[in-house]
Amino acid sequence: METLKNFKLISLFLGGLLGGFGFLFVGLKSPKAIDELKTFENPISDIWEEENKISSHKVIRFTGRNGNYKFMGWSPHQDLIDDEVAIGETIKVWSDVGDNYWIWQIEKNGQVLLSYDEFLRSMKTNKYGGIAASIFAFIVSGVAAWALVNKQLRETGRLHTRHH
Repeated sequence: METLKNFKLISLFLGGLLGGFGFLFVGLKSPKAIDELKTFENPISDIWEEENKISSHKVIRFTGRNGNYKFMGWSPHQDLIDDEVAIGETIKVWSDVGDNYWIWQIEKNGQVLLSYDEFLRSMKTNKYGGIAASIFAFIVSGVAAWALVNKQLRETGRLHTRHH
């Protein structure tokens, strides 16, 4: 039983460290400049919702293009995909093709539906959430480390507790 408890604390410590650095990396990652994005105009061949434990987002596949292009769940205008675009319609997209396949800007019939600037603002807001999550993960890791060290010190008699 004691081994299981130690294993849980070590797992919590390592998971907190790994999660903390992962969220910090995502939070501090610099966004792409608009001139680094690839632009293409193709018909939509499929649209679906993709979910994971953290978020959900729309995925769009285009005729003649490889890759699943993601309209991120924290992007502004979440109703845009349901209300403004449909399978078979042609839209112009700015994307980091070959990297994340995120959709950074959308244009349809010459009208901007989602601008790069709007996407960037929402990305920066989401970035603060990643940094906050990393701080929380580091705190969890610290508490687990403290519990392990405290337990070890008690077992070896190096930690003296006060008795009233």
